[in-house]
Amino acid sequence: MTTIDIPSLKEANDIVSVVGSFVPLSKRGTEFVGLCPFHEDSSPSFYVSQTKQIAQCFSCGWPNGGKRGDVIEFVMARLSLDFRAACDHLGSAQFKPLFVESRQKERPQSARETFKPPAGVDSPDFLLRFLDGKKLETPIAPANIWPITDLDGSVLGWECRYETPKGKEPRIWSWGATPGKSPRWAMGMFCPPRPLYGLERLAARPDAPVAVFEGPKKADAGAFLLPWFVCVSWTGGANAWHKHDWSVLRGREQVLIWPDNDMQKPSEAKRVSFGLKPGELLPYEKQPGQMAGRQLANLCADDINGLAIPVVRLVDVNRMPPTWDAADALKDGWDAAKTVAWLKAGRLTTL
Repeated sequence: MTTIDIPSLKEANDIVSVVGSFVPLSKRGTEFVGLCPFHEDSSPSFYVSQTKQIAQCFSCGWPNGGKRGDVIEFVMARLSLDFRAACDHLGSAQFKPLFVESRQKERPQSARETFKPPAGVDSPDFLLRFLDGKKLETPIAPANIWPITDLDGSVLGWECRYETPKGKEPRIWSWGATPGKSPRWAMGMFCPPRPLYGLERLAARPDAPVAVFEGPKKADAGAFLLPWFVCVSWTGGANAWHKHDWSVLRGREQVLIWPDNDMQKPSEAKRVSFGLKPGELLPYEKQPGQMAGRQLANLCADDINGLAIPVVRLVDVNRMPPTWDAADALKDGWDAAKTVAWLKAGRLTTL
């Protein structure tokens, strides 16, 4: 049997080109992103790294519970081939990457890029002037403002929460510019990899365990409920967890991940695939917060492609009230003692 030269085969087949021949991709930061070919994907969740030559879906978890797959694994899964057949396919003349012709347009040249603001620049006025593309007659001031800082404590931007006729609306203020224009503060997400909320806390307590939450409000609540932990969060909701720079957790001995208790209903396609009746909720393990929590936990615990953190625990919020989170616990009068008792009562899953 002929020996397969795996390194040479991978070197000859750029993963972005291979994936792009099946999936339209667009450039996002340093990566490429498209709709996942392995599940019904309504928003792009399949990320491909040209630098690392790996791919991963941050929604369904392909290829294996949050780990990353290489070009051979992608072809095996996409064409239902075994390992040798996938290698033969990649090494044959029949394979012609279609990435250049079939992918979606890359990030447009006019797209806004974000970066660290210069020292001493004035802060924005934080007023919300547009909602759903329409200009508001009366701008809305934020009900809450959380500064997002760098490890040295310097401000990178803010997350603001606005009370609008539609309900609560979170927005990020970041420093950036479009080509040919001067940089300024504006509403817009940070370009990936995004900074975490609470970086200055990490720098101040380099030996403390870390607790991760979904949003600054929950991280601030966690600081009261678990005061011996450094409490940080990502921004932008459950599906945005992977767009952040988690390398800042490398070297920590313990990480606790506390997701929100989402209670979302599935799309029609997902409802049918899960065998759910109209109006039924997604299964707990398929809720966005739970999937994000497990995938982040896998990244933290993985000692090959991840952060190799020795102790990683995921909080089980199942059977708690709908949309319940750490901020609700604090609002209900919980303290550190009650929080620890609750966690010890079968609420922790260790990876």
